[in-house]
Amino acid sequence: MEEPMPNNNALQKLVQSSPNFGFLGTDNPKMLRAIISAECNVFSDPVSALIRIRQFAELMCLEVAAINGVYFNKDMGDTFHSICRDLSRRGDIPRNMYDIFNTLRTAGNEAAHEVEGDKREALQNLSLAYRLAVWFHETHDRFSKRRPKGFRPPPP
Repeated sequence: MEEPMPNNNALQKLVQSSPNFGFLGTDNPKMLRAIISAECNVFSDPVSALIRIRQFAELMCLEVAAINGVYFNKDMGDTFHSICRDLSRRGDIPRNMYDIFNTLRTAGNEAAHEVEGDKREALQNLSLAYRLAVWFHETHDRFSKRRPKGFRPPPP
């Protein structure tokens, strides 16, 4: 069962509570909730954080596909990996960002299936997710007045 989306006030509180990802704003609530959940749990539950970071990356990949008019169908076998690869081949995702997408996907898969991950890896992947978010923001949200402030490890 899908969780209900928080109302706009709740989303604004999420944006304000994030030391790193508030600049993304409230345009994509699922993406925002995934990454802020990861940010909040990076030290207390690194396995969950790695899974949520992966979800964030996948949601971002799907958003990039939609922005660029790329059709995909998960029911027909399209996967996060295949969609990301196709976007990279088309030039919609630069190689360095493609590498980050893959790193986050793989680490999230390992966390989900092997139930493994530590605080160092979770923090490292959160930092990579921040780089991905900055790229997305600069590429696809150029008219926003919100600005990234530089990655800071969240409080323990």
